[in-house]
Amino acid sequence: MRDADRAAPAAMTETGAQFAGKRGRGWQLAASVVVPLMMAGAYTVLISTSEVGTSGALWESGGFVLVLGFWFAFRMLTRRAALSRAIAVGDPDRILELATRPSQAIDRAAAYELRRDWPAVLRALDEAHPATAQDHVIAAAVRIHALCETGEVARARELLDREIEPRFAGLDRRMQATGHARAMLAKGRVLVAEGQRAEAEAVLARVVDDVRADPTTRAAAQQLRTGRSS
Repeated sequence: MRDADRAAPAAMTETGAQFAGKRGRGWQLAASVVVPLMMAGAYTVLISTSEVGTSGALWESGGFVLVLGFWFAFRMLTRRAALSRAIAVGDPDRILELATRPSQAIDRAAAYELRRDWPAVLRALDEAHPATAQDHVIAAAVRIHALCETGEVARARELLDREIEPRFAGLDRRMQATGHARAMLAKGRVLVAEGQRAEAEAVLARVVDDVRADPTTRAAAQQLRTGRSS
């Protein structure tokens, strides 16, 4: 039975990010609003109780702005790191918690791909606007997976030839390892769907042996090699 014939997993909560080891809207609110308000209160007390003139108060206000900037920069970097890790280990619920911006439609499509929810994958990709060659390749690779699983192999081959093959040579295998591995996996997936097992084996073996590829991509390649759905 193809994955396309199976019911999609039940929808789970897709909002709320982690803060201080906790998840949920309350903790997200604490990180984005409560902590900055606490810092603002602390600096207000500092400025009002310190015996400085206008110049000193302005310097202290500048310090508050600097600390606030560092806080939001820290939050942004940790959020990006958490999203990258969730994608690498294949945690769809965590991806959907973090990929909430319109520009992260490809990440959401990857999460639905992990859930085997092919209609949701295609809807998310229809909202995507890839900005780089690697983004184009990843989006096309995810769409190819959905097309292969829903029996539209001819469309998958057309997409591979149009979107991935022309861009593949321009991807740096070290700096754009995700796009490179995804492109190879998509090619192997199409070859398997077309019944070209020998050619697919050679392509998929390169993905499995690529230490720069993330564990989820390598596992999917290995499953295709062994004849299991991925």
